[in-house]
Amino acid sequence: MSTPLPDLRTIPLKGKRVLIRVDWNVPINAQGVVTDDTRIRASLPTLTYVLQEGGIPTIITHLGRPEGKREPAFSLAPLVPLVESMLNREVFFVEHDPREDLLAIASKTAGQEGGLVLLENLRFHPEEEQGDAEFARMLAASCDVFVNEAFSASHRTHASITGIPQFAPVSVAGFAFKEEVIALTRVLETKEHPMVLVLGGAKIDTKIGVIERLIIPGDCFIMGGALANTFLEARGYNMCDSLVQRDKLDVAKKIMDGIRHDHDVLILPKDVVVGYSGDLPPKEVLVDTLCDGWSAFDIGTQTLAACERALRHAKIIVWNGPLGLCKEGTFTEGTRQVAEMIATSDAYSLVGGGDTLDALKQLDFDLNRFSHVSTAGGAMLEFLEQGTLPGVDALR
Repeated sequence: MSTPLPDLRTIPLKGKRVLIRVDWNVPINAQGVVTDDTRIRASLPTLTYVLQEGGIPTIITHLGRPEGKREPAFSLAPLVPLVESMLNREVFFVEHDPREDLLAIASKTAGQEGGLVLLENLRFHPEEEQGDAEFARMLAASCDVFVNEAFSASHRTHASITGIPQFAPVSVAGFAFKEEVIALTRVLETKEHPMVLVLGGAKIDTKIGVIERLIIPGDCFIMGGALANTFLEARGYNMCDSLVQRDKLDVAKKIMDGIRHDHDVLILPKDVVVGYSGDLPPKEVLVDTLCDGWSAFDIGTQTLAACERALRHAKIIVWNGPLGLCKEGTFTEGTRQVAEMIATSDAYSLVGGGDTLDALKQLDFDLNRFSHVSTAGGAMLEFLEQGTLPGVDALR
């Protein structure tokens, strides 16, 4: 059993300077408008609680990959009006380097006005991604309490994730952070089986450890997306013009050698929806009938039937990665039907990954129908593989 995380509710906050690390790495269009505010909304209960308890919050986050340079395209300025409208509080935006005296002035002003401080993008400073101890110490000097509400960034050993807890007087987890840890730990420590692991997307690399860690005899996993193409090619099928990680075929073979070659354990597509080079409409074909010029973009009817049989008996379902090329809008049916199967199952369902959530939002699917929706991608997979994260360990 893992050690419980320190609880924010047990810390007196009135008049305290509270430094909150969030993950507001959100998409912003050319007009400066946030096009998906999911991660911001996930942090609101923690921010609201700190404000209600009389704390003086300073928010820190990253946005994009400015590579340690001050890039206007990655400024947090567009977030200010959105956060103000969500919290109905004034946000004092600190654009300059986060020096102690500047923070003290900003925090004092925020405390008097009942607002909060937002520092400019942490990744404008190379010390952040370097995990620089002095940078972490400087940030920690601005607070009485540190709150990590950035689970989705907590697989990084960055200064604001693992460094600040070394110097802050008190360090705790935010509400959403703690919910993520509880949900993922439930999956890892469950005695409920069978578990069904549904994996899609394109890359094998981030999923190898999860497959090896989670699957035990009696469980099964379902593969779709370009990930399945690589496994099918490794099994000897000619996937023609489909997206395949050919440099990972040996990895896929090794994974398949480590499990029973039983189609009830490893469910790979029997049939796929293909697109052509040209103007012909998509059609469904068996995987052993693909021809040159054809690309597999979604799972087919027979494969969906196999998915339904596996998911019907599941006690735990973990899903990461869409099962088709959902960005195109044409190849979403496999993802939609599997989402419906999971949502109507009696199993505990854990769904996560940025591409997965993007696909479900595109389908206008109600995320509340799942037991837990993780806003993390890489962090979710790494936690499931390792049982912890650097940012989690830093709080314990």
